[in-house]
Amino acid sequence: MNLDQLTTNLECAIYEFRRKYSGYIERTIDISHLFLDENIKSFGPIDGEQRVVRGYMFSNGPLIQKYKLHKDGRPIFNGQHHEIIDIRNEHIVMALLCSMGMHNISLYEVYHPKVKNKRIQGFRQKTINSIIEAVQDQYLGFSPDKNSFFMFAGESVCVNNQVLLSKIILQGVVLNGQNAIYDINEQEAELMEKVIGKTLIRNLVNNLSLESVKPLAYFTNQVGSIPETAAFIYHKLKAYKKFI
Repeated sequence: MNLDQLTTNLECAIYEFRRKYSGYIERTIDISHLFLDENIKSFGPIDGEQRVVRGYMFSNGPLIQKYKLHKDGRPIFNGQHHEIIDIRNEHIVMALLCSMGMHNISLYEVYHPKVKNKRIQGFRQKTINSIIEAVQDQYLGFSPDKNSFFMFAGESVCVNNQVLLSKIILQGVVLNGQNAIYDINEQEAELMEKVIGKTLIRNLVNNLSLESVKPLAYFTNQVGSIPETAAFIYHKLKAYKKFI
């Protein structure tokens, strides 16, 4: 698909997302203490306060699952790759939070209430239960099959920037609808510089094309890619020019 087609798809996805999830409640919750145990490998070793795991919680928000699952919670593998569920508007919008070099894991994706004492995509059931309890301590009534929780892990400063940029992107979608694709404020521009890298952004802006931004899009050239994220990045960088 070309830029116009991808942009139209993105606009439609944002319109439907805004109509359905405008009443969401968000909260950032630090769960780094759960991963100080060296036996927990899901996010790699956490070195004191330098590496952190923070979650971005949505009440009345979308529940995101990417892979088709067996009854025991394992992703279905067809011999070549893991099978992907049909992409919905929610997937397109939430994939924006996994573009531009940002990475997160959906708790809903790795949570399976019927699985006991097994690993799901690298997570022990005990770890998943601990995450749920930690979120419930800070947000009464949280349930992983009713509320969304996206986990970001890495160096503290990097994670903070990614979570904040995610919040700004999502707030822009809900408050401004399709206009959020084409506009950018100073705070968003500064965070994009920190997350993507100022030099890379300037190089991309000077030679801007849909093809040039694809490496920053969601799962480019992989099964499960969402090319609409490339269109979003293209328009954001086009708007970014006003800060140069």
